[in-house]
Amino acid sequence: KNARIQQFNLTAEHQFRQNWEGRISYVGSVTVNLPYFEEDINQPLAQVPTTPSHSHRPYQPWGTISAVRSNGGAKENFHQLQLETIRRYSNGMSFQAEYSWTRSLDNINNTGGAQRVAYPDLDYGNSTGIHTHTLVFNYLYALPFGHEKRWLNQSSAWANTIVGGWQVSGITTYATGTPFSVGFNVPSSYIGWTGGRANRISGVPVYLSHSGHNVVNGIPYFNPAAFGPPQPWTWGTSGRNILWGPGLWNWDMSALKHVVLPWDRVTMTVRADFFNAFNHFNLANPNTTVASPQYGGLAQPLAGVITSGSGNRTIQLGTRVSF
Repeated sequence: KNARIQQFNLTAEHQFRQNWEGRISYVGSVTVNLPYFEEDINQPLAQVPTTPSHSHRPYQPWGTISAVRSNGGAKENFHQLQLETIRRYSNGMSFQAEYSWTRSLDNINNTGGAQRVAYPDLDYGNSTGIHTHTLVFNYLYALPFGHEKRWLNQSSAWANTIVGGWQVSGITTYATGTPFSVGFNVPSSYIGWTGGRANRISGVPVYLSHSGHNVVNGIPYFNPAAFGPPQPWTWGTSGRNILWGPGLWNWDMSALKHVVLPWDRVTMTVRADFFNAFNHFNLANPNTTVASPQYGGLAQPLAGVITSGSGNRTIQLGTRVSF
C-alpha cells in the first residue's frame, strides 16, 4: 500500500516597519501505511524457555527474512509550531531567526521493524532523530567603518584599505536532544530469550542530581538503576524512545574584507570561515544497554555513559580576485 498523508497548516504574517516581518505557523500531518525497511517478518512469535528462538519462527526452516512492507500499521503524527522573524538587508545589516517546537510520534524506526511484529502499536513513541526545540538564526553585518560609512569616512586611502570593507556573517544553531530507548544485556545462558527493551523500575528516578554531561569522569547521563531486565523470556515494559539525549549548539562564522586594487575594475575579496567557531564538542546519546547481573548477565560499566560526540573547529581561508 502507498503511504497516505494528510497535511494541514495555518500561517499568520505581519510586517513591522519597513524592513522587519514576523511569521507564526502551525504545520501538521497524519501519515499511515509508512513502510517498514528491513523488518524481520520471520521474527519468532514467542519466547519459550530453553527452546531455540528459531523453532518459533513462522516460516520454517528459514531464519531472518528482511522485508519492506507498508501494510503493517506504521503511522506518524507530526505537529510543529514555527516562529520566524526577518530583517531584510538595509543599512548594512540583515537578520533571520527561526524557532520550532516539534511533537512527532510514530511506531517506526529508520530501519528494522517493531519489537514485536504482531503488535506494532507497542512501539508508538517519540520519533527517532527529532529535536523538540530548535533555534537557527543567521546574520550579515557590514561594519560601519571606512569611506561612505558612518565612521572614519574621511580616512585616507591607505587607512580605508585597512579599516574599510569589512563584513561579518554567520549561522547559529541550538537544539535540544533526540530520543532513545533503553535495552538490556541478554545472558547467553538463557536459550530462547530474544531480549528487546528493558523494564522500567517503578519509583526510581530516571535522572539523578549528578546526572549530566560529565564524559571525563564517566558520570551516567541517565540513571541505569531506573531500568532492568524483565523476567526471562518476557518483553520489557519501557516504551520506545522515552528518554532524551543531550542538546547541541554550533556557531559558524565568517569574516570578509573587500579590497579595491589600484587597477581599474579589479577587486579582491579576502575571507576567513570558522566552522564551529567556539570549538564546542556536541555530545552523542549515551550507551543505552543496562546489565542483567541477577540472571548471570555481564556487567555494563558504561551503561548510561556518554562516550562519543562530534565537533572540531575548522578554519578555512580564501582569496578571490575579480576583474
